Amino acid sequence: MVTHVADMSVEELKYLIQETVTQTLVDLFRDPDTGLELREDFENALQHSLETVKVGEEDEKSQNSQ
Repeated sequence: MVTHVADMSVEELKYLIQETVTQTLVDLFRDPDTGLELREDFENALQHSLETVKVGEEDEKSQNSQ
């Protein structure tokens, strides 16, 4: 059965638009990497990078407090 927009009530059309927008936003903002695992070498490099940034922030804070 084909439903035409002209045959829909205002409420039905609003619901259709809301569902379409919601599904589009979910599709756009979902994480495509969900469920994937990082390779060990990449995970180690990422951890090292995060630690380097943290040390840099701590050094900057200690310099600003002097």
